[in-house]
Amino acid sequence: MSRNRRPDFHLPALLLGVAVSTLPAFGQGATAGAPGAVVGAEAMKVLKQAQDSLSKVKIARYDAAYTASGWLTQFVPAVEGTVIIGEPSKYDVTRFRCEVRVTPHESDEKISLAAGSDGDLFFMIDPTTKTVYADMDQAVLGKHSRTLHRVLMNEFVIDEPLKDELEAKEMELGEETVVGGEPCYQVRLSTSDTNRAAWFFSKKDFLPRRVDRFRKNREGEEGTTSLVLTGLSIDLTFRPEPFRLRVPSGYKRTDEFAP
Repeated sequence: MSRNRRPDFHLPALLLGVAVSTLPAFGQGATAGAPGAVVGAEAMKVLKQAQDSLSKVKIARYDAAYTASGWLTQFVPAVEGTVIIGEPSKYDVTRFRCEVRVTPHESDEKISLAAGSDGDLFFMIDPTTKTVYADMDQAVLGKHSRTLHRVLMNEFVIDEPLKDELEAKEMELGEETVVGGEPCYQVRLSTSDTNRAAWFFSKKDFLPRRVDRFRKNREGEEGTTSLVLTGLSIDLTFRPEPFRLRVPSGYKRTDEFAP
């Protein structure tokens, strides 16, 4: 069964009170890898151990906090809430459930969203109108579809977790960092001239607790997104029950798309 990949857009943790260490420049303490690459042996070792741990996960549960800094704050909302993500269905659709609160840029308003997929059906539950929007088309999630996917750590359920990261052109091990009370290895890498990231893997189980992604705009200004996971628990066997749609009492169900 395929464990599919979806784009994730994630980032900085200063906003979340996470301890952040200063990273050395690429190339310090690194060894030569593939032609044209500068790869730190210790960083590669951590990534391979993380890939091995991730490949065994069938279901992951966690509290997520997604934030942005720099120029990206104008375009990216803050998102926080609970997430369950599971291996894809035979249709290659990732199963998930999430209940999140979304704070748009320069707003104190918090928008509550509850949504998911059982691997066949996508659904959005709107408590304000007591409506359940459900359909096989992901567009049923409405305008918040991309926002919901920001808190999904797809590496838990894709076929080859960290594949792109293991093929990075530059890679190094940064200083140890504490994320949500969890001591973590820090791996800083670059998969292209424009795609840079820092991953934080627990020293206990080598599963990710945070990923920061760095982007520059046309003016050269730096922007960052950060996805932080706390309260992580995993299952090594899959069960479909956590992802099944249950229409709450008093709610109506429709196959119309959510606004």
